[in-house]
Amino acid sequence: NDFLNDGFVNLISFWDKDEIQLFLETFLDLLKMQSQKLGLELNSKHDNFYDELDSTAIQLNQYDPDALDFVIQMLERTKPAKKISQNDRFTQTVSKILGCEEKRLLIDGPQILVNFPQNKTRLYTWHTESNWYPKRRNFVNTWSPLVRPKTKDSGTLYVIKKSHKKKWDFCEC
Repeated sequence: NDFLNDGFVNLISFWDKDEIQLFLETFLDLLKMQSQKLGLELNSKHDNFYDELDSTAIQLNQYDPDALDFVIQMLERTKPAKKISQNDRFTQTVSKILGCEEKRLLIDGPQILVNFPQNKTRLYTWHTESNWYPKRRNFVNTWSPLVRPKTKDSGTLYVIKKSHKKKWDFCEC
């Protein structure tokens, strides 16, 4: 099993496209709602849905980063977000990876990270997940680009192979 050996597995085209689209539409709706509450005039000229989503999130972040954080907190509690993190394909795969019955899986989240190119305030740096879960050694974290495909220049996650087999001191570099 690649996960147990290397510490990660790459699953391509894993999430249901309709579920992702509903999630993104919910995100845009919440962004617009929060912007309206703040009286933020949004740029309304966009070529496509993804440009509108990007633009709205960036504008809200520039106007009030805390307001964007609040939208993310709301989004994490929506049915579309929960549906993605708890869909059958996901839980069945995690169950197999961990050797754990599905009914015993503890699902925390989703936790949603919104990042913008060239924005250092929302950038994740090198860290180890084991420090966040010191008493739990049998867990799975997922990272999935939901808005658009990622490239090495736009959101790649780097993982150190077999790093899960070592004890790391707490470090966020």
